[in-house]
Amino acid sequence: MIKHLNSLFFVVFALEIVAEVLRAEWLIFIVKPAVTSLLIYLYKKEAQAFKSPFANAVYYGLLFSLGGDILLMFPRFNPNFFLLGLGSFLIAHICYIVAFVGNIRATKVSNSFTLKAMAFNPFLLLTLSMFGIIKNHLGEMQIPVIAYMIAITTMGISATLRINHTSSKSWKLIFAGAFLFTISDSLIALNKFVVAFPKAPVAIMITYYLAQYLIVTGALEHLRQEKKSVNL
Repeated sequence: MIKHLNSLFFVVFALEIVAEVLRAEWLIFIVKPAVTSLLIYLYKKEAQAFKSPFANAVYYGLLFSLGGDILLMFPRFNPNFFLLGLGSFLIAHICYIVAFVGNIRATKVSNSFTLKAMAFNPFLLLTLSMFGIIKNHLGEMQIPVIAYMIAITTMGISATLRINHTSSKSWKLIFAGAFLFTISDSLIALNKFVVAFPKAPVAIMITYYLAQYLIVTGALEHLRQEKKSVNL
């Protein structure tokens, strides 16, 4: 069942990308929320066997991501929907932060200061670089965008600091997902605030859905390993 759902996710994902390439707005309105909804169902189907704060926090992160997906389809009708979508994704990142930090605190493994300092590099450097590019184009959106950038950077750092607190596979999957999420949001910022570029929605959605899929896959891997260690 899970294998078939997994295959269906990639079929709907591909359909969403085709819709973005063709700019078929009616199809985008149907398929875009369907991709995340299917991912939520896929996650819930397997995660329901694991009763833990980590599992719940990731689940709510996905729900608020779905809310952001839906809200960000409507700024063309009312610009306020962009701010609402940004807020929904900010809450999603907070949920992911709660999950990842909870994972770190639940284990008694201590990483070196050097490793923790290194963890700041990829996400902090990327968001600071992006802010330097877009800051003069933000206008009244500066405060909401800064708040969002702090949230996604913190999410990326907390994902990185899970190293040695989970399995290698789970760490790599979630780290890659967090990084792709940051890339996707950077593309949104460039496209919206600096200069619109051809096929931006395609690049944004490919990186975004792969990011969410990797986070979900990494979270499920962590839950499986967590259950195994409890049963030992």
